[in-house]
Amino acid sequence: MTEQTKVDPGRTIMEQLKIHTRDAHAEVESLSYFDALIDHTLPLVSYAGQLHAMAVVHGTLEAEIAAAETDLLSRVWDDRLRKLPLLEKDIAFFEPRAVAAVPDAMNAAERMAETIHRRRIDDPASLLGYLYVLEGSTLGHAMHRPDVAATFQLSGSDGLHYYTSYGDRLEESWARFSESMNTGVQAADL
Repeated sequence: MTEQTKVDPGRTIMEQLKIHTRDAHAEVESLSYFDALIDHTLPLVSYAGQLHAMAVVHGTLEAEIAAAETDLLSRVWDDRLRKLPLLEKDIAFFEPRAVAAVPDAMNAAERMAETIHRRRIDDPASLLGYLYVLEGSTLGHAMHRPDVAATFQLSGSDGLHYYTSYGDRLEESWARFSESMNTGVQAADL
C-alpha cells in the first residue's frame, strides 16, 4: 500500500487491495491481447513475449521479497508462491521454436522491475500489492488455459506451467494466500 492509499481498518487487506486495483484490473482485461487469446488468434510471439516479460517481473518480485527481510513480508510469503521456475519451464519449451522476447514487453517488464526494486527500498509493504495482483492473475490464467492450449495446440503441461501453476488446487491455494494476507497484515503494518 502506498502513502496515497488510505488504509481502512474496517476491511481486510484483501478487500482493500481488490477495491484499489479494480480499475487497473478492468483495464488489463480490456487489452487486445486477451481478445486475440479468446479468439485463438494470438501470435505465438505474443504469448512467448508475455512469458519472458512475466519472468522478469516475477523474478524481480521474488528476489526483492527475499531481500526485504521484513517480518511483514515473511508472514505472507511462501515458496509455494514462486512462479519464476514455472515461467522458465514454459520459456524453455518454446525455445526450440526460436521465439524471442518482445522488445516492448521486455522494456515494460524492466521498468516494472526497477519500480519493484525501488519499492522494496522505500516501502517494502507495498510489495504486497504486487504480490496480490500477480497471485490473483493465477485465477485468470486458469480461465484462459484452454484458450492458450487450443491456440498453440498444447497438451499436458508443456508450455502451460505458468497458466496452471496450482493445477486442481487453485481455490485452495487462493484461500491459503488470502488467509495469510488477512491474518499476516494488520493496519498498523501499513
